[in-house]
Amino acid sequence: MKNIAIVFFVMLFFSACDNVVINRGYEIASNNFEAICVGKDSAMNVFNKYGSPTVRSSVESVAGEYTWYYTYKQFVKKGFLSPKVVKTQIIAITFNANNIVVSVLSCKDSEQKIAVVDDKTKTLGKKYKTLHMLKDSDIYISSNSGKAKVNNW
Repeated sequence: MKNIAIVFFVMLFFSACDNVVINRGYEIASNNFEAICVGKDSAMNVFNKYGSPTVRSSVESVAGEYTWYYTYKQFVKKGFLSPKVVKTQIIAITFNANNIVVSVLSCKDSEQKIAVVDDKTKTLGKKYKTLHMLKDSDIYISSNSGKAKVNNW
């Protein structure tokens, strides 16, 4: 009986390691971005066909051009492990100052690797742990009155 319980829990543990597929962003594969006509389609036409872009460029070029980005990432998560990126696609559509499509660029996993920067912004100040917070607290108990007082800066 004990062996059966052990086998059951081992099988249960390994069944929890099933792959989970997570899709994020705009499903590029389901839409035909090749149908966009450079020099003919406007930003409004693109918006009506494909919806709002994932990211819009915040800076225009000197000529007034701007870019919309439709992005897609697929992750696979195995059990309790962190998800890993399996597939990445980016479509960049550039418009001129008159809102007409100038170019349509596609980037897939196999075509180009995009360097992701994982830098973290350093913050100033101290890293407090619970004991430090209690020690450096502005609340103290006066030995004379037995009442809590707060330091006023």
